[in-house]
Amino acid sequence: MTLSKVDQNELPEYLVPFSVVYMATVAGATGQVVLVAPGHHPKCRLVKAVITSEAYSTAADVYAIEDGDGNDAATGTQSATVNTPVTMTLVPGQYFDRNEAICINRTTVGNAANACFILAQFESID
Repeated sequence: MTLSKVDQNELPEYLVPFSVVYMATVAGATGQVVLVAPGHHPKCRLVKAVITSEAYSTAADVYAIEDGDGNDAATGTQSATVNTPVTMTLVPGQYFDRNEAICINRTTVGNAANACFILAQFESID
């Protein structure tokens, strides 16, 4: 059996929903991390993102989901209560072209003992 390759322009809008999970570990630094490399995802938009705190001490970390150029698609602050999800605030109209990286940026380290999971849900667009 042979599978043929489907071109991006053959995919109808919303055909490809996908999720990306990032685990921010203790003693992490600020800075951008590539979650999905350019060319490894369809043209898409972020539809929901949630931060769930797994460890917290004294001050919260702050995160942004952004493209490789640093344009924010969502921002959010970790909860002080462990196992409590916080919905990130989406930036209206922001999307990711196929040739842009999808990145996470820990913009503020509240405490080196903090840790969390970030779940980002995307859908393809034309």
